[in-house]
Amino acid sequence: MRAVYIGADVKTLNITTLAIRLRWPDTTPEAAETAERGLELIGEIAPDIVVMHPDFSDLSLGKAIQEIRRFSNVPLLVLSKATDKLEVVTSLELGADDYIKKPFGTREVIARIRAVTRRAL
Repeated sequence: MRAVYIGADVKTLNITTLAIRLRWPDTTPEAAETAERGLELIGEIAPDIVVMHPDFSDLSLGKAIQEIRRFSNVPLLVLSKATDKLEVVTSLELGADDYIKKPFGTREVIARIRAVTRRAL
């Protein structure tokens, strides 16, 4: 199992890592603090899942999703504190497989990771 986390928030990275390791104990996500580095990682390692926390400043969330979808159909889960339903809808329409609004618990992240990877793996 290969996983990529894109975002700078360490707390969200830790929750994501725990969720992924509970599902796949030998997997630790590769982490990228910028969207550009995340895109590079996706191209390099062809992950089985990408979890994105859009606190990066180099690309908008929508542009990052579009760029991922240009070359990959990897399951993509967005974790964010969106206050605007438009961001959620736009993310899903651009290609995110799921979107979880903060606050969220580890169990929810685990369940959503299982759900988006269920058919892909």
